[in-house]
Amino acid sequence: MTTENRSSNTDPRDLFIRDNPLGLGEKELAKDRTGFADQRTHSDYLTFLAGYEAAQSAEQRPGELLVSIPDGYCLMPRQLTAENGAKALLLGEFKLEVTRECPECRELEEPAEGCEICDGEGEYAQRHTIPWGKIKFIYSEAVKGLALQPNTAR
Repeated sequence: MTTENRSSNTDPRDLFIRDNPLGLGEKELAKDRTGFADQRTHSDYLTFLAGYEAAQSAEQRPGELLVSIPDGYCLMPRQLTAENGAKALLLGEFKLEVTRECPECRELEEPAEGCEICDGEGEYAQRHTIPWGKIKFIYSEAVKGLALQPNTAR
């Protein structure tokens, strides 16, 4: 982010548009009353705004980073929501395949050839989509266990 004009009357949205850190198109960069019309852009802008406001309030020496991200880590939201774009990215993406014993052939010595359920294999696979609530729970548990805490080293 450049620092040439950081006066209090500068709209941070204009800086976000000028710098365009994500290479967004004109439609995605359309402003509304409080942010951006596009929800994903607005979510990205809020992250940008947090960094911008921190830079405004911090007395930084040139070249000094506000946050140090250790190798192997990245910035991620604490929660998965529709507002931060996570739901659209993850919903329906995770499936679990479960192999079941065929109920029609279970009692037979050999599976029935041409069985409508297992096609003579003796077992069949069922695919289940992981529900959104379970995805959020797994993610929240990972955040709880892996989030860097202020002033602590791993």
